[in-house]
Amino acid sequence: QLHAQMCATLAALVKRMHAIGPSLDSERGRFRKAGVQSLCALQLALDKARLLLKYCSDSSNLYLAVKGESMLARFEEVKVGLETSLRRISVLVSQELASQINEVQAELGRTRFQLDPDEKKIGADIISLLLQKQKGSLYENPEAEEETFSQVAIRLGLVTADAILAEKRALKRLLQKARYEEDRRKELFIFHILQLMKKYNNVLRTENVMQSNGDFCSDCRCSDMAFLETVDRSEDPDCSSPRTPRTPRTPRTPETPLAPEELRCPISLQLMSEPVIVASGQTYERLCIEKWFREGHVTCPKTRQTLAHLNLTPNYCIKGLIASWCESRKIPVPDPPSPLSPVSWQWERGSASELVKVPNDAQEKDARGVPVNDLPEKDMKTPWKEKAELAPEALSCPKLQPEDQWVNRCEDLIVDLKEGSVDQKFQAAERVRVLAKSNAKVRLQLGGGGAIPALVELLRAAVDADDQIAQEVVALSLLNVAISDDRNKAAVVTSGGVPLIVELLKAGASRACKEAAAAALLTLSCLNENKACIGSSEAIPLLVNLLISGSNQGRKDALTTLYNLTILTENRLRVVRADAIPILVHLLSLRKVDLLEKIVALLYILASIEEGRSTIADTEGGIAVLTDILDTGSIKEKESAAATLLLLCTHSFQHSQLVLGEGVIPALVSLSVSNNPRAQDKAQKLLQHFREERQKETVFSHSSPRGITLNTGVSIGGELQQRLPQSKDFPSSSSPGKEGSKKLGKSRSGSFGFLWKPRVSLSLYQC
Repeated sequence: QLHAQMCATLAALVKRMHAIGPSLDSERGRFRKAGVQSLCALQLALDKARLLLKYCSDSSNLYLAVKGESMLARFEEVKVGLETSLRRISVLVSQELASQINEVQAELGRTRFQLDPDEKKIGADIISLLLQKQKGSLYENPEAEEETFSQVAIRLGLVTADAILAEKRALKRLLQKARYEEDRRKELFIFHILQLMKKYNNVLRTENVMQSNGDFCSDCRCSDMAFLETVDRSEDPDCSSPRTPRTPRTPRTPETPLAPEELRCPISLQLMSEPVIVASGQTYERLCIEKWFREGHVTCPKTRQTLAHLNLTPNYCIKGLIASWCESRKIPVPDPPSPLSPVSWQWERGSASELVKVPNDAQEKDARGVPVNDLPEKDMKTPWKEKAELAPEALSCPKLQPEDQWVNRCEDLIVDLKEGSVDQKFQAAERVRVLAKSNAKVRLQLGGGGAIPALVELLRAAVDADDQIAQEVVALSLLNVAISDDRNKAAVVTSGGVPLIVELLKAGASRACKEAAAAALLTLSCLNENKACIGSSEAIPLLVNLLISGSNQGRKDALTTLYNLTILTENRLRVVRADAIPILVHLLSLRKVDLLEKIVALLYILASIEEGRSTIADTEGGIAVLTDILDTGSIKEKESAAATLLLLCTHSFQHSQLVLGEGVIPALVSLSVSNNPRAQDKAQKLLQHFREERQKETVFSHSSPRGITLNTGVSIGGELQQRLPQSKDFPSSSSPGKEGSKKLGKSRSGSFGFLWKPRVSLSLYQC
């Protein structure tokens, strides 16, 4: 484990804070509202500490080495949060307990996190390798690169087949997360690290490397990490979702060969024992794909396309290949993964010792607590009745509970939503908002239990009563229930939630209400089946208005929602007719860094229809700002800008002239030799288009008939004669046509005549 010293220090601090839990419990009666809020703040700080420790434990060592400074900042931030929360509690407790808390505070104050020099050197070496790879093959030195990477692998403990496999899995999880978050820079960065891993896989597994680093892992392991295990393995039969850490079903030795990718499950990354085919044609381990479906997904995990049905067909062909592969290598055929036992915990319900959850010793290795969601101070009272005072028990943070208690709790909330009084319904909606925020099991339980139609009816009541605070709470509840669950997204739409959410975007609603509605529509628009319903409502013009009046986050949500909706062709015209393009051009000119990439991508989609292209060209500064992006934008922004200009130019000669008038050629030439193949392709196609247009003009002007002209100067054979100089402008020589041709070529090509040369050399007056 990387950053082991910092992890051990933080783990010891958290353990020390856990020791004061019983004392806090004994003084629970002293706490009023402020005390409960302070306990929640401490709970949140401890949760962040545990999550950081778990992140270091499960993340890629190569990635952590490169991100050393960033990780150091995160450790410092967690330490400050713990200090602040302890300071708030120390003034609310007895003097004896306050002295204990002050001791912990003093220990926190003396703690200084710092990076290990060896780890900093490892990070610098990896960055050096990545920079060489980014510059291209001319700057690469394979021998030196191999030696450097093998030394990095030795120092990081990547010396056995198991360690290499675990590192690859961690990198793939990071890659999938970056793609999900649409973080292109992070995605490209992790992809390059994976390429290095694959390139030198054989080097990392050589016998001499393994012998030279026999005891590395035991030295780097953090002895205090066991009690902080937070990986949920209940209902996780060793084949959890791509972002969930996994453990091997069977131990592997360094000599064990790695199975071909075709024989491994794309979810668990392990050799399949019972391969099945889904509707998309992809093959998965049966237990893994069944768990994926149970979580509410109706898409293929690999291709992301919506499945026509959820039936599973055994893949006997792959099963036979797996058996043959195992037999040829004299290894046993893998057994199906078996689900682990549910988690049980030891604590007294309502006890302050829940601030740090400690699993049973017998289940310490594979147990975890469901992460507790943060409760900021504004959540300490019901948002629809700001003056209502709640009992301390009602204000306490959500507690970590076994599976059956989660089920019972969700059932109680559903009953309150359906049958409770108005206040009970809104209280239940607030609890749903908090609990469903980051808990997939709660979302699954609420969706299956009928909470969504009840929430939609509650939103209708809030809209009718014009209660904007209640509207915001219920909209966020629907948003959180629908996160990462396609069935719940569809249920919100079929229950009639879209028109009500759109009502929150209209004039008169508060900005917080509008932005909550935009966030809800963003989540719903991720499902392809919902795009038509949302687009046919009044949502698009209102989202366009939010681009002007919203906060930075509100603009981002509205922009992403419009981007999702325009994937459906019929919504593109609606966005154009809502006058979105002038607003997008204006935002693009403001150079908002976090919006640029999505704006250019949206303009590219809108340029695929005729009305979109003409609007971009007619908008003041529309083409100019796109050409500026070619000079100053990121590589992804340049690619989208070049693609948009290519669509404009290939559909209109006038647009081509406007683009050329902005001096776009140097930027296109530079982009055509960049390291991004897709950006290269767009730039080269656009340059080729300009060359072809120029050649057509030249050939057409050369082939116009001579001598038959009207007084107006217009040729009977074509329109270009009116643009030619009169005969008196040509010098009287034996070849006036040739001289005139040069003059015309210069006048037409301007400063970019070097880009093309006419293949035919004809006199202007030659028949």
